[in-house]
Amino acid sequence: MKRALLICPGRGSYGAAELGTLKRLPHRERWQDALTAADGWCESNGMRAISALDTEPRFRPSLHLRSDVASTLIFAHTYLDFLAQQDDEISPVAVVGNSLGWYSALAVSGAVSFLDGLRMVATTGAYQQGQSGADVARLGGQLIYPILSGDWAAPSHHEVVSDALTEANRVGFAALSIDLGGLCVLCGDEPGLAALVAHLPEMQRGTVRYPMVLSGHSGFHSPLMTEMASHAQAECADITLQAPQLPLIDGHGDVWRPIHADPQSLFDYTFGRQITQPFDFAQAVRTAVSEYAPDVLVLLGPGRSLGGALGQILCSMGWRQLRNKADFTVLQRSDSPILLTSPTAA
Repeated sequence: MKRALLICPGRGSYGAAELGTLKRLPHRERWQDALTAADGWCESNGMRAISALDTEPRFRPSLHLRSDVASTLIFAHTYLDFLAQQDDEISPVAVVGNSLGWYSALAVSGAVSFLDGLRMVATTGAYQQGQSGADVARLGGQLIYPILSGDWAAPSHHEVVSDALTEANRVGFAALSIDLGGLCVLCGDEPGLAALVAHLPEMQRGTVRYPMVLSGHSGFHSPLMTEMASHAQAECADITLQAPQLPLIDGHGDVWRPIHADPQSLFDYTFGRQITQPFDFAQAVRTAVSEYAPDVLVLLGPGRSLGGALGQILCSMGWRQLRNKADFTVLQRSDSPILLTSPTAA
């Protein structure tokens, strides 16, 4: 039995390649009841059912990438994938989530029920879509930019990013949103984001050109989301959280431990600092790997968009003598890969 660190992905993990994931997810008997419950909850709240969205004849960005739709799709798929992978070969030792994945991690760890977690992400997603009286333009946006060299061996763009943030804050607001290790997600209001795009040197990595503005994303994990945090806290005030059943590592690298975690403090973090302050996913992974020494990392679905970021974080730690992208690639192609992904990943 392998000790596993479970990783829950965030926004951007459900794209065209993930359409029809449920048809490919094994062990339907383990997760069908949860899907039925999620579909029922969505329909009773005026939303499209998860199963209906996943079985659309084609991927439609105008539908599938809407904040409210994307949030519920990703949350539900992550939890269903978790249920599908329960077997005697994997023994979870801790849970980490990236951004939206924090809510998934709450459910996977047992700190919140599946349907209450679904309600959380539906509430924040609807606000970002402007369905709760929010001024969407004031919520800002995000872009992603590399801070490691192409072979993951050394930092190369920290100063460039720092300079761009300084220039952007002369004309608007801009800040670090998420630290992914080898990549950073930056956020800003409209003038701040435009200034970041103007001051960050363009570069090509594989088929991706940076800086890459993330369509449909708000200025997550920054003061731009203060009003949303207050709205979500009020809307979800009756949701009951409890100490997790598995160690849960948050976006500040702090560990919420079984039995000992205070439910009210966990609620306050989820609807406070987690929304309005930078999310340090890299530190969360480093803490989890260092404290719980997993044999493998299991990246839950949908997709595998965090695979590269996780490899970069492990290389930066020198974990198992990993130093660069080539080392990680060799290990992944061996008989004992360090990172396992969902069986539905394209």
